[in-house]
Formats: sequence, structure tokens, C-alpha cells
Amino acid sequence: MSEAALKPTYHRLIAKFKSIGPYLREEQSSQQGFFFDCFSLCVDSRREPDSREFYGWWMLLTPNDNGDEFYADYQIGLFDQGGNWQQHPLSEKALSEVKQTLDDFDSKLQDLLSSKFGLSVKRRQ
Repeated sequence: MSEAALKPTYHRLIAKFKSIGPYLREEQSSQQGFFFDCFSLCVDSRREPDSREFYGWWMLLTPNDNGDEFYADYQIGLFDQGGNWQQHPLSEKALSEVKQTLDDFDSKLQDLLSSKFGLSVKRRQ
């Protein structure tokens, strides 16, 4: 039986999501949705590592009621010193870099869910 014919369980999805890079935040994920994020660009690399802030994106991936597709709700902004994401305006250069990492991840996510499980992702922002 092919993997695509199997209904993906939570743990099977977790394992596959980990395989596409360090984006999954398992401790913030649940059966109702998976949390991903990416620190795309350091705001000020002269700061001490523990006090750095980053521009990037975060996303909640939720299954639809039938479990045959997912919705990806992306946000772009700042990961602050307190360890929280917040919407924040970015310069055009920073926004371009963040969008590039987001598009790269989205492509990997789409490919993984389609090839391994026959599932699709609708991107919302």
C-alpha cells in the first residue's frame, strides 16, 4: 500500500514535516494544527545572541473538516526579544528576503503533502 493511500496520522505528519527542515515547532502543534516559523533575517547581528530579534514568518497549518486538504495561514513580522511573533512593517529589502524563505518553504510543504499523501494546501495570508 502506498503512503499516499494511507490516511496521514498526526505522528506521521510530524515526522514528515521534520524532514523538510527546522521549521516545525512541535511543542506548539496539535491535532488541530501545526505551527511553523522561520527566522529569515537578523535585525541587528551586533546584539548578544540571546537578545537578537529576527524578521521572518510564522504559519499555522490546519486540516479541513474532511482531512483531504490543509489551509496555511501565514503571517510576516518580527520575532522579538521576548520570544513572541508580532506583525511588524518591514523594509522592502527585508520583506523580499522573508518572502523568499516563505516561498521556498511553501514549495517544500506543497511537494511533501502532495507526493507523500495526495493532499493539497491552500495558502492564505
